[in-house]
Amino acid sequence: MSDHHDHELPCRGGSGKYNVLFVDDEELVLKSLERAFRREDFNLLTASSGTLALEILKKKEIQVLVTDYRMPEMDGIELAEKVAEINPDIIRIILSGYSEASTIIEAINRGSIYKFLTKPWHSETLKMNIKLAIERYEMSCENTKLNEQLLSLNDELQAMNSSLEDKVEERTIELREVRDGLKDTISATISMLSHIMDVHNIDLSGHGQRVSLHCRKLGKALHLPEEEYEQLERAAMLHDIGKIFISQKTLSKLPEQYDELDQRYMTLHTLEGYHILNRIPGFEHVALIVRHHHENYDGTGYPDGLSRKQIPLGARIIMVSDSYERYRYSLHLSREEICNRMRAEAGVYLDPELTELFLSEIIPKLGELDDKIQIPLISAIPGLKLTAPIIDSNGTEICKSYTVLDRNIISDMLSNNALDMTETMITIESPEIINNTKVMNYYI
Repeated sequence: MSDHHDHELPCRGGSGKYNVLFVDDEELVLKSLERAFRREDFNLLTASSGTLALEILKKKEIQVLVTDYRMPEMDGIELAEKVAEINPDIIRIILSGYSEASTIIEAINRGSIYKFLTKPWHSETLKMNIKLAIERYEMSCENTKLNEQLLSLNDELQAMNSSLEDKVEERTIELREVRDGLKDTISATISMLSHIMDVHNIDLSGHGQRVSLHCRKLGKALHLPEEEYEQLERAAMLHDIGKIFISQKTLSKLPEQYDELDQRYMTLHTLEGYHILNRIPGFEHVALIVRHHHENYDGTGYPDGLSRKQIPLGARIIMVSDSYERYRYSLHLSREEICNRMRAEAGVYLDPELTELFLSEIIPKLGELDDKIQIPLISAIPGLKLTAPIIDSNGTEICKSYTVLDRNIISDMLSNNALDMTETMITIESPEIINNTKVMNYYI
């Protein structure tokens, strides 16, 4: 049995291909992998142990690691965790039998592993999953670049706030140059900023789209001019963009859990959003709406304490739509409870005329509210009750409606090659109390 097989093919950056490292202590398995993947559009490297794999990582740039679970000295999970410490961007896949499923699923939940595939593996299935892993690697690299750009922009904004007038002017010129580079299309700008919010915190994912949907319905009911309608739509999509400067720790708290510093950061997010958007050509009025979307109708809001008609119409519309979004998707209230709470807020937090229009014309057209929600299969926990059957990619019913999930059922589903644990969505009853934070994040 040889120590390892390094084909010395060009690494990414030479031919532009990716490097995939296979690790298995059985020589025949490695030979089989070499034959199966010799014509693929990536460089194949192999190692017969975890130790040798780590040595290769010191010399080669690896994008995807595929390793057997059961190996002497160092098993696949231990290797994957060591690789994650060296380079967390490497996509890590485990090949294993059914018997180790629960152990590997635990490692997946810890973030050590991207996916596990059962043995014996099928060449086409493995090829498809490696291609998906490479796509995930590319997305991760793209997200890293966006985060670096975001951090750079944040540094510049902080410098502007603390600099003298001439320093502010200097930074403004630099930001104007950045702004000029974002002038391709307004839709591309919105897409990029929405993606940044999604990457920063999963709780922000989809929130802007849902608020924008209700704002559009309210805007149509008000017969807003086209330009004003478009500005409202953009502002609703990006109204929480300022939260990208708030830490994950603060964003994960409920409002009643905020300390003084958390509260300060939260009240600043409207200004941070205003500063970002006001520097994008054509977004000046959008930025103004975002700045004032937490101004209360009675003047007790922030950041400027505006009241009644002083508050831009778009900001008042967002307040109404955001209120509905909070009660429906965060608190999962019934239609009757939502209407009662929003009527109680009318004239205090919400514009009473807009609130009544929303309750009388928009909510009745939204369809029946129910207590059913969807989560990814990988986020399933024992005790959840299905409200729809689970069908695999072959059209086979895996689980019937009204099944209460237990550990064995979840383990069997996660081991099923016809179910993608991250892409397969399951429909469940909305529990009143959810202790699993990862699942809770998907509910909000």
